[in-house]
Amino acid sequence: MKKILFICHGNICRSPMAEYIFKNMVRECGLENDYYIESAAVSREEIGNDIYPPAKAELTLHGIPFERHRARQMTREDYDRFDTIFVMDESNIRRMKNTIGEDDAHKVRMLLDGGIADPWYTGGFDRTYRDIVKGCENFLSEQEAKTERDAAKLSRETKGRTCDTKHVKQVPNNAIIRKSEPGDYERILEIYAIAREFMREHGNPNQWNTKWPPAELVHEDIEVGRGYVCEIDGIVEAAFIYIQGVDIDPTYRYIEDGSWLADSEYGAVHRIASSGNYKRIGEFCISWAYAQCGHLRMDTHGDNEVMQNLLTKLGFERRGIIYVVEDDYPRVAYEKI
Repeated sequence: MKKILFICHGNICRSPMAEYIFKNMVRECGLENDYYIESAAVSREEIGNDIYPPAKAELTLHGIPFERHRARQMTREDYDRFDTIFVMDESNIRRMKNTIGEDDAHKVRMLLDGGIADPWYTGGFDRTYRDIVKGCENFLSEQEAKTERDAAKLSRETKGRTCDTKHVKQVPNNAIIRKSEPGDYERILEIYAIAREFMREHGNPNQWNTKWPPAELVHEDIEVGRGYVCEIDGIVEAAFIYIQGVDIDPTYRYIEDGSWLADSEYGAVHRIASSGNYKRIGEFCISWAYAQCGHLRMDTHGDNEVMQNLLTKLGFERRGIIYVVEDDYPRVAYEKI
């Protein structure tokens, strides 16, 4: 197992972002058992503090899960324990010498050539995210080239998707979510057809069968303003329904084998689907919806393990069973506050 430690000044922005980005990356590649990953600071200024809120927001925007974090300072024992120690800039290396002395084992290296600017001062959390992703992808590609074993793991399909750290298409920063328009109609139908095929190939042939959602419902979604799309470079790559209000969704008024967490105003996402061209675009859309009011409900078919795993990953709780109008199959209900 490779032990990786990410270091920045205070352990509340860059290094915890890198920790959770890299954890998510290796998990997506099926390599979570090959890596142990932590982060720490070179200073004592933020010890015990959680991730800085704008850093959390940037992780959430890209669907990167994270946990309650407590900043800590790096120790000499960390230097002995970890195989590779990534720093964000030259100042980290200088401060680290006060703790570890000289890097005799040659474990310390920059995550990205030229360094990664501290967004605490620049405010550029989007740039920091991109730089960290680039550094982590470069490292994984480097590991891929070292051994045939890692190369095989990085190229195999995980959860129905091929992991390729060199060519994977991440959701770019210019992705936008907007209400669907009449001109999107044909593209949305294409995306739903792609989603139905994906469901069939992944053991879920009954949720949308061969005709759901019907064309007239897509028209209605656009007309009443509940339809949304994710657009990238002028092309619609995902579609979904978002509604928000108190008791806004009649589907959720009755729930079996459980209960909702709260009866306050909430948002609901339905009929979410993507073109398959961009990795984690579903997470991007769901994270956008959650950010609208901080209380989101969703449901999915019992055979839809892909969506169930995604919702669990994003911090949703399974709350019980609900029923929908389009068929007799029960749905698993999820909620996040």
